[in-house]
Amino acid sequence: MAHLRRRTLAALAAALAVLAVLGVFAPPRAASVGVVAVARDLPGGTVLAAADLTTVDLPEAAVPAGAMTDAAGAVGLTLNGPLSARTPVTEASVATGQGLARPGYVVVALPLANQNLAPLVRPGVHLDLLDPGGAGDVFAADVRVVAVPESEAEGFGSVPTRAALVEVQPEVATRLAVAAQSGGVAIALR
Repeated sequence: MAHLRRRTLAALAAALAVLAVLGVFAPPRAASVGVVAVARDLPGGTVLAAADLTTVDLPEAAVPAGAMTDAAGAVGLTLNGPLSARTPVTEASVATGQGLARPGYVVVALPLANQNLAPLVRPGVHLDLLDPGGAGDVFAADVRVVAVPESEAEGFGSVPTRAALVEVQPEVATRLAVAAQSGGVAIALR
């Protein structure tokens, strides 16, 4: 009986010794950081809600610059472009009031009257704005769409009116506002 106990204790001691050696040779665990990520694939122009977000742990070396760590701070922000599930949300991937337009440009709403083209207008798409006066002259070329907020139908059976937020130079913004008031602006996709 004593012989059996000694064998069991010896086996247990050997197992503990192996585990201790493995622990010494195991690489140290890298510190991780919890960052905000999207919970599912999201298209550009999505206004982030709490249900769209999750937290993922990344090694410090893998955390992208400007990664957000507070999910509450990301709620209500608009994605500049599409993000795949579990992709970290960074300051560069969301639009803020100051970050929508490049220096020297402004962001204005462009009503999308043509319901056939409206679904094709997404963040990152470039448009030409055509003078609706009949001549069809391009008065703004290569205009970048920065966001397309979701719109809702106004009444039962009505089609939602859509608008795109576009980045233009200030003088084009004035012309665009006048054209929108006098019958709309035609667009051409690039």
